[in-house]
Amino acid sequence: MAWPEDSRVRSPTAGDFVAHLLTAHLPYHLAAGEEPREESRCGLIGRPEGRPRPKRVLKDADAPPSFRTDPQPRPGFSRAITDRNPSTTLFSVMVLVTGACGQIGSRLCTLLRTAGPLAHNLAPLSLRCSIWLAWVLFLAPTVLSAQASSRPCSALCLSGLARDALAAGRYADYLNYARKIAQRAPDHPGVVYAVARGYALVGQPAAALGWLSRLADLGAKQDVDMDSAFAGLDTSAAFRALRARLNANRAPIVHGAPAFSLPDPDLLPEALARDPITDSWLVGSLAKRKIIRLAPNGTASDFVSDPELLRVVGIHVDSARSLLWFATWAPRAPSATHAEDFPSDTRLFKCDLVTGHILRRYFPPDSGGDHLFNDLAIAPNGDVFITDTDQGAVYRIRSSADSLELFLQPDRERFSDANGITLSGDSPTLYVAFVEGIARIDVRTRTIARVQMPVPGSTAAIDGLYWYHGTLIGVQHLPGLDQVARYDLAPDGRSIRHIDVLERADSVLRLPTTGALVGGHFYYIANSQFDRLGDDNRLAPASRSSMPLSTVRVLDLEDH
Repeated sequence: MAWPEDSRVRSPTAGDFVAHLLTAHLPYHLAAGEEPREESRCGLIGRPEGRPRPKRVLKDADAPPSFRTDPQPRPGFSRAITDRNPSTTLFSVMVLVTGACGQIGSRLCTLLRTAGPLAHNLAPLSLRCSIWLAWVLFLAPTVLSAQASSRPCSALCLSGLARDALAAGRYADYLNYARKIAQRAPDHPGVVYAVARGYALVGQPAAALGWLSRLADLGAKQDVDMDSAFAGLDTSAAFRALRARLNANRAPIVHGAPAFSLPDPDLLPEALARDPITDSWLVGSLAKRKIIRLAPNGTASDFVSDPELLRVVGIHVDSARSLLWFATWAPRAPSATHAEDFPSDTRLFKCDLVTGHILRRYFPPDSGGDHLFNDLAIAPNGDVFITDTDQGAVYRIRSSADSLELFLQPDRERFSDANGITLSGDSPTLYVAFVEGIARIDVRTRTIARVQMPVPGSTAAIDGLYWYHGTLIGVQHLPGLDQVARYDLAPDGRSIRHIDVLERADSVLRLPTTGALVGGHFYYIANSQFDRLGDDNRLAPASRSSMPLSTVRVLDLEDH
């Protein structure tokens, strides 16, 4: 599944960027005071408009107390914040204790003035309370600071802080936050670009050039001439050489061919699956919230259409059991207290592959929380593994139990926005795409580790991920990097030995999403157009797109 856009760092005048994948995927100019330009593609971490992930902004609960933005108490504010913030809870307790001691001390002082012979008995109690009060007032800032500094901040949280720093002209802070994200997602082109421009903004051209060189190594193609942050480097021969390398990455790499186009320009497909029983394609729609069947003769018809469907994302066929599984997502209406927030609503469906009849619906255990069921993988025994993008988690439905369970909740500071997922063919191993890169999960022990990549390239924020004969096929749509790549794994599956870019060309790829393996061929959605769909469910006209019809392309993996 792809991502919304709001999490990307951009120019303070660039306007709202729809919430998208953890760290970013679409073009946004970060130069302060300038309007966004299509080719700059320099957001930190974000998602394209309309894609599965709701519009989200940095919440107070996601930031350290020093960055909170709501100075005025609201009805129920103390209780709500106390429930969510241990630092505030501690502060509230201290305030209560301080107030109590103050009242006791005041009363004791009055009593001491009139107690006469009793004064010597009451004085120690007053002194102890005064000493306690002094310790409370002395230690409160230290304890609060320690608790605040220990609060985790996800990549999305850091991206929001970076965006705020950029908007306020605090370029050193912007660079600091961008570097922190780069420590977690070192090959994310949007993050690498942000670090480069951060160094340029603080007047460190050598460091900026070094990060631009890393960007070129990833295969990205940002147009640095469109960003005023790099204007002072124009006279540098090293900068001109880097600009040439970035431009050279625009050279088309095309090994596939068009397979078919979808007849409805407003379908906005995110995922597809092959039905081997009828030799037809099943395609999910973000905009129309349904699944269509595309017959071998090209005729399209509705296959699953139900009022309970949301935006259809991951789709997979279990032909051995004649089942169709698919995940759906949609933004909920914003709450009255946080009108800027669009939490996610999500549902998973199990259907009869022949009739399209819905057999069962699955909901997150805490349906009031923020969840986004995205992609899924089916094991040979019928177990289904599902990524929850908003939680960065993996769920499982055992075929024997037919109930949804949390399989793994990784550390969100290391693994965020779980997306594409696939099972290896010869061992009980899951490969899951996170913003930070690809992770390997041992199904038996539930241990997780990053797949190491000592070679140049990017594994960040892959949308569709597929296992193929000891390799992984990944579909990416990132800032300056729309591509399909094959990752050749080491024999133990723990590292990547080589990366082959199978397709990367502006003329054929625009927001590619996911695909399906059919024998030795890989079919994928090359131009999803999901950026036409807003969080308010409004659909921009197809005439604004250079490719009005969504196209599915095919790659012969045996030839390349």
